[in-house]
Amino acid sequence: MVVEPAEPVLEPFAYSPKPEDEQLQRYGTWQAGDLYDRFLGDTYTFGNWRFKPSTEFKLQRSNSRTVKFGAGKAGVGLDADLFTLYPRDHGMTCPVIEDTNSKQVFRLGRREIRARGDAEVSYMEAKGLCIWRVHTPPREGDNFGSCYYMAILGEKDAILFTGRYEAEKPEQATAFDAIVQTLEYVEEEETAG
Repeated sequence: MVVEPAEPVLEPFAYSPKPEDEQLQRYGTWQAGDLYDRFLGDTYTFGNWRFKPSTEFKLQRSNSRTVKFGAGKAGVGLDADLFTLYPRDHGMTCPVIEDTNSKQVFRLGRREIRARGDAEVSYMEAKGLCIWRVHTPPREGDNFGSCYYMAILGEKDAILFTGRYEAEKPEQATAFDAIVQTLEYVEEEETAG
């Protein structure tokens, strides 16, 4: 009988720096429903990251730092972007969040997200990563909603997912959640060969 090796059990925040408890207490947690799990495709490897894109979103463009999946309608889809934090931001544990009059600004290194004041902010710890989620639902009369997902890797690297979905298809946002929830970091030796 062949026994498959057990997957290593990762400690919480094994790859992402742990935010201060008071930072985490300000926000709720998120988790994808299982509605879309059955529509996830084959694993996509992106540098030292891997995730399972939805079969509904087709690969449109990729290089070593960015990848784009689209749903057939202009502007709708999910992009992923790998980047290095500025030296001054090394050691960040969560996005910098600033409140302005009508918007919340989320900054992670050189990436900045300007979300309306009604944006929903939450985090999830999965597979040793802390993944931050900023969801801006469409307002009445809006054609699109947005989802952003950010994960810091170690001291200086990060990944950002940007999703845009049609207001009449909120299940696309559920698909984004399901895709990003599969995100995992793969050690260098695991990706060799």
